[in-house]
Amino acid sequence: MADGQIVTTHQMIHDDGGLDLFLKRFWEQGDMVVGFDTDWSFGEYEAQVSLLKLCSKGHCLLIKLDGIRYSYFRPLKELFANKEIAFVGVHIKKDLEKLESAYGFEIRNAVDLGEMAANKYKRPYLRACGVNDLASAVFNSQYNYGIPKPMRAAKVDYRAAETLTEEKKVEYATAVTYAIYKTANLLLK
Repeated sequence: MADGQIVTTHQMIHDDGGLDLFLKRFWEQGDMVVGFDTDWSFGEYEAQVSLLKLCSKGHCLLIKLDGIRYSYFRPLKELFANKEIAFVGVHIKKDLEKLESAYGFEIRNAVDLGEMAANKYKRPYLRACGVNDLASAVFNSQYNYGIPKPMRAAKVDYRAAETLTEEKKVEYATAVTYAIYKTANLLLK
């Protein structure tokens, strides 16, 4: 990442131990903040959360959700139920509603990054900002923390961009979720 932090990303499509590894590393580092983001897919009748993104200090976990309830859902539910862990995301209310209705996931300590920044800096407009603008405002710089420049400039929706490789999509998902995590940590200091 731009701050020199090496972030490893694990893509979890089925129960391959990725969640266990993420949790092990998370508990070892003792950090109680998780960057949280989702991607949605738009089906025939309604939008559903299709990708769950979690990021802590040096680890990012991308979990594909396809409507099937896997064995790792129970540990994920337990993680989300832990009130000691702050799951921080940008405009997360709808994400939380969809996750609860589709998968039964209830996050007990969810924090909206925009709300947090607006309250800390007494700038209400920050509630409406996306990740790029929040990171810029919080870090008081034009450089967006770890988010690749081509993505910022073009405002590309990476899911729809046919020219991006899977590797670039993973890189972008990691960078965005890490930016949420890093910005939240700065706000909490």
